[in-house]
Amino acid sequence: MFIGLIGFYQNSNGDWGENLLNKVASKAIEHLFTRSDSVKVEVKCNPTSKLLQGTIDSFQMKGQGLVIRSRFPYYGDVF
Repeated sequence: MFIGLIGFYQNSNGDWGENLLNKVASKAIEHLFTRSDSVKVEVKCNPTSKLLQGTIDSFQMKGQGLVIRSRFPYYGDVF
């Protein structure tokens, strides 16, 4: 897991917090699909401290070869 994050610091595009968020969001969304060739998420937030308030400026997702799950796990009543 840490090996995937090490290559992250070498990417000079954007803030390291945005890069971390993009990587985590990409992996989380990838698990919503039965199969995926690639999933890339870009979250933009300026200043980065807006993330602490739960707000972002933009969200973009690109994917290829995505197959959505036919059934999601049921965890009981939410309410």
